[in-house]
Amino acid sequence: MGVEGIESTVDSDGRSRTLNRAGFRRVGCDGLEFLVFPDVFNREICGSLNKKLVITELLTQGYLVPGANGKPYSTVRLPGIGVAKVYRIKATILGGEVEDVPSKLGCYVVCVE
Repeated sequence: MGVEGIESTVDSDGRSRTLNRAGFRRVGCDGLEFLVFPDVFNREICGSLNKKLVITELLTQGYLVPGANGKPYSTVRLPGIGVAKVYRIKATILGGEVEDVPSKLGCYVVCVE
């Protein structure tokens, strides 16, 4: 029996769920990339900075992968969510070896296989 509006942290098949999800990670054409939800991008990445300036700089440095429509975000299908707008950020933004990236981010990112 559940409480309306409260979701279990474990799926019916026993898999744990990610709390406070910021997005997903996947291996794309350009290697490992993070698919970050717009609200998280605005709050956690931009913070008090000007969003347009942050986007321009990320595009200029080659860390942000623009969408097919020319917008800075992409529309992708995500497991358990469906179609969503996300900012595609290359893992190379963190520097170092790509294999080290998941351990640096902890539980905020879920792998999309």
